[in-house]
Amino acid sequence: MKSCIIREIAAVGLLENSAKLFATKAELVSALAEITRLDKSFVPVAHILAFDKMMPLAFARQIASDVASGSALKKYGREVTAVTRALADQTTLAAELDQIYDPLIIEFAQPYFIAQREYNPWQKRHDSMFSELSFLFPEKSMRYFILEDYTGILPFYTLIDVKARQLMQGAAAAMAINVYKAENASWPATLPELEKWLGQPLPKDLIRNNPMLFKPGNPPYLASIGRDGRANTADDLVFMPFGKKAKE
Repeated sequence: MKSCIIREIAAVGLLENSAKLFATKAELVSALAEITRLDKSFVPVAHILAFDKMMPLAFARQIASDVASGSALKKYGREVTAVTRALADQTTLAAELDQIYDPLIIEFAQPYFIAQREYNPWQKRHDSMFSELSFLFPEKSMRYFILEDYTGILPFYTLIDVKARQLMQGAAAAMAINVYKAENASWPATLPELEKWLGQPLPKDLIRNNPMLFKPGNPPYLASIGRDGRANTADDLVFMPFGKKAKE
């Protein structure tokens, strides 16, 4: 998550200063290559999810060790007995973690515009799994209470990741537009015109794998359409003009 925040801060800085960072196309092309390299250097969200999946089992092993050593009550308080019982069956815990995490890990190893199709089915399975709580099975209910609280944030990881990446891609396109203006004394009329001048394709909108939303103007309007797939709605990410918000 920290890597996503770092990317987001960096991208906002690039967007804010995109009009004055580079003076020539050669400098721009070098900068775009560096942005691509940096984007690929961050840990993929599927790997983050796989790492996160190991944490409940690691906690279960740690708490069992603390109980055995007699230090658990001091470290965790009076609820340690119930938690220890809930996490004692690590085979069952591992199977439940597989059920929760594996669909997201598999899907988010793919491009986001494909992976996002898993959101709603995953949320329904997640909610259904934890609707089975019953005080007739206190260990299972406690374990589910822990897992529901721990895993409810998982889709948030993916949203932070794609927002950070999309901001970087938008910053790259905004820089290209501004350098085009500096070299040609006019704004590009279309994104294909900009790509022809640049000699390489621009990053696509990660949400739908389509070109970013572009409208000619002074300056042009450049945005990502957001998760809802519709232009000019509240979840759009607007890259140009900097600081502008989308309007319905």
